[in-house]
Amino acid sequence: MNKETKFKVGDKAHKPKGYKFPCTIVGVFETIAGEVRVIGEMDEYGLLHIFNENQLEHYGKDEPDLLNEAYMGYYWIMGDKIKVTKDEFIKKCKTDPKFSEKWGLKIEERELSLIERNNFLGDKKYTMLDGDYIWPTMIEDKEKYEKIFNETNIPTKLITIKYNDKKIESYE
Repeated sequence: MNKETKFKVGDKAHKPKGYKFPCTIVGVFETIAGEVRVIGEMDEYGLLHIFNENQLEHYGKDEPDLLNEAYMGYYWIMGDKIKVTKDEFIKKCKTDPKFSEKWGLKIEERELSLIERNNFLGDKKYTMLDGDYIWPTMIEDKEKYEKIFNETNIPTKLITIKYNDKKIESYE
């Protein structure tokens, strides 16, 4: 196939309109007429279906799969009664413990300490800032450290996501 395709084998997708179909793409091919088709295998049930590319959307390409799994569980059970988007679902899980517990998704965020942020500097024994050496063990000048960390894109938060006895930690 010489065409650029929206999906590749292994991508996670769902059908946003009509009947629900959370799936994994297991095939991409071109018809005799030159149109791209994708084969989706329905999550949990294994049902195969052939779609036009525009019938499916990626879900959470840049997000951890646990968020997608939790939302797709909600999406599958609630069907046409869905009242919140995925972003609203995630926000509600962060802020409403009863809702979060009901759907089994727990999201915790916490600020990293200066010492934790310093650990991201790696093997550097010191860092130079404005002609001064800043030693990792001496966290006396908070402003200088924050300047270094911000200039070098050191994360400020630890995000922990738990769903179905699985856990992912990521930094932001």
